[in-house]
Amino acid sequence: MTTSCDQTSLLGAPAPGHPCRYDTVPPRLVDRERPENVLFASAAFDGERITAVPRPTAGHPYFGDRPEGQDGVDLRTILEMGRAAAFLAFEAVGDRRAGMCVAIARARLIRPAPSVVPAPRPGEPGGPGGYVMRCARLRDTFWSFAATHSTGSPGAPSAGSCEGRGTILDSRRLAALRAEERRLRIAALRAERPDDGPAGSATPGEVGRRRPENVFVAGVRHTPDGTRALLRVPATHPVVHDPAYDHLPALALADAALQLVHARHGGRVEVREIDLRPTRFCETDLPVRLSLGSTGTRPGELRFEAVQGGMTVARAQLVTVGV
Repeated sequence: MTTSCDQTSLLGAPAPGHPCRYDTVPPRLVDRERPENVLFASAAFDGERITAVPRPTAGHPYFGDRPEGQDGVDLRTILEMGRAAAFLAFEAVGDRRAGMCVAIARARLIRPAPSVVPAPRPGEPGGPGGYVMRCARLRDTFWSFAATHSTGSPGAPSAGSCEGRGTILDSRRLAALRAEERRLRIAALRAERPDDGPAGSATPGEVGRRRPENVFVAGVRHTPDGTRALLRVPATHPVVHDPAYDHLPALALADAALQLVHARHGGRVEVREIDLRPTRFCETDLPVRLSLGSTGTRPGELRFEAVQGGMTVARAQLVTVGV
């Protein structure tokens, strides 16, 4: 049975452009603390699998941050699809597993070269410029997600896709793991010399120019063997307002990798793919050192590493093409 909810009565007055109806799911899928970040127009859950159609609102922080000539920044839209899919994974177990949370194990974000995409199948959700998203549980504690963004016109270029896997963790076990890692990181940070990090006041070029709250990368320094920077998560960013969803810091690192590429190349390349593999939990209030360099295997292939308190929290491989 399809139901709808009046968001005004549950969350207060909606932000401008905010959708007010949710079909087949309660508005728990909404970011409660920042309602402008709502992602879903509709979603259906059959007990094992979720199919959803996200609809980011005009008030979302990523809107308005796509400088002309930097098509690779459109990967942020795909990044949001991964974020939305992880929300779906959490919701799939949230009702029946109190005290659980989601930690992402891999996020692969792809903005393919222009290609022909088939028309939506009959009865399949989606539409012009629409997203189609699916999330399924692989085993008891593992889930997978997949999402595609199509222009909605048969024969038109595909806009991108994402896929990934994650783990459902007990919140008490997670808290213990994070507390120990945090203790070790703070000790390592205190032992670091002040001149170990990136220097200078370079900015990430065009990134975040229109919406400063989206800027993650600071202190960019270019060297012959690569690019180094610090990760700065501003208090206004939605990642800070979603402490229950541990996948968000991992996706923030993918965003940081994207920004670091554009800081290094000044918009002369387009990022086609990011394959991010978090190795540890990432705290949002401790500095993260970023590095980006060539893999040395093939042109346009880059490696990315994020280190926090002496521990590698994520590695990524990026594929770029010239523009």
